[in-house]
Amino acid sequence: MKMTTLQKKYAAGFGLILFTFATTPLSAQQPGWRGFRGNEATGVSEQKGLPVEISDTDNLAWKVELPGRGPSGPIVVGDRIFVTCSGGAGEDQLYVVCFDVNQGHKLWQRKFRATGRCFCHPLSANAAPTPCTDGESVFAFFSSNDLVCLDLDGNLKWFRGLAVDHPKAGHDTGMSSSPAVYGDTIVCQVENQGDSFVTAIDKNTGATIWEIERARDASWSSPIIFADANQRALCLLNSADRATIVELVTGKTVWEKMGRSNPIPSPSIAGNEIYLPLDGTTAIQLNDDGSFSERWTSSRATAGSASNVVYNESFYSLARGGVLNCFNVADGERTWQSRVGGQFWSTPIIADDRMYLFAQDGKVSVVALSGSFANDDERVLYTHTFTDEVFLASPAVSHGAIFIRSDKYLYKFAKDPA
Repeated sequence: MKMTTLQKKYAAGFGLILFTFATTPLSAQQPGWRGFRGNEATGVSEQKGLPVEISDTDNLAWKVELPGRGPSGPIVVGDRIFVTCSGGAGEDQLYVVCFDVNQGHKLWQRKFRATGRCFCHPLSANAAPTPCTDGESVFAFFSSNDLVCLDLDGNLKWFRGLAVDHPKAGHDTGMSSSPAVYGDTIVCQVENQGDSFVTAIDKNTGATIWEIERARDASWSSPIIFADANQRALCLLNSADRATIVELVTGKTVWEKMGRSNPIPSPSIAGNEIYLPLDGTTAIQLNDDGSFSERWTSSRATAGSASNVVYNESFYSLARGGVLNCFNVADGERTWQSRVGGQFWSTPIIADDRMYLFAQDGKVSVVALSGSFANDDERVLYTHTFTDEVFLASPAVSHGAIFIRSDKYLYKFAKDPA
């Protein structure tokens, strides 16, 4: 692949970028939740003191109405929380909304018109991908493959309609892969039965750095950007029949494994281990020399639509029907199973040694991950079902609170609502 001028610029300057990120990770900067599954795409927070009881009244700090629908999760930067929504008869109206974290006051709202294909499954919406941020800008991506860059005050920096160059990008159920940002690069995974591709975009200008063609098959999984032991920036892609790792600078493939993949959940990375939703779950080790080794594959550890979450020496997988399974990271063997019930599209989060799960039918469950119990179903500490609510988005954790959006509202739950 021939390097563009932008690629050469990134190759020359990326050592400094990686050094900056390696010594000062996003999680060590101002408080926040900066993308799908948090600052490091793990779904795990170090926050303590979160409430166990979550209901229409219990520990409800505030609740605000949203201008449109969307399975996209909220993100947090400092004292601001950002949400994307979509609406209109054809889902062609795109919203980015900013609220004050403390009181829930709306600070600003921006509206755009989609340029790409807007059709989605009735359960989903154009605002399906969760936005991401570098702490200075918000990058909002939509199922119509429109990418919007705004500063934290809502000023438009640039707008890219990726479907202008790829008019057949999309499929009948809608896209939902969330973008990822690292250094000066945003990665968008647009894998579908039409124009299928993955692209890296300069976050400052919106210009394309590289683009790679992908197999014409649907994937709703989100890319994960990480650095290996040699501080090489890499991007992990989960597709319908394979997992691929490419160089962030060039888009060149450095590792690939074929298999039967679940193209809805995203992979998980913890330390030097990668957990792929491939042939059930496949564990890959990142070696010190930059190579990759397969450790084990477990067909029993098959996730549903929610992504697996890795925590301490275990990883947790939500099977269809609302069965929560705990597996050992050493060998992929199941250690316990608990029936929480419900259909899940939202990926759960872990904080304070507990898992918080939000089901499609409005049911919230809180599960203890440690302690002794007479049976594993007793690990479910609390449940509550919200009336006439639909939870499809993954929650965010910041400021000692849990933020969750439904199709209608954005909620904040905290032990001290005042």
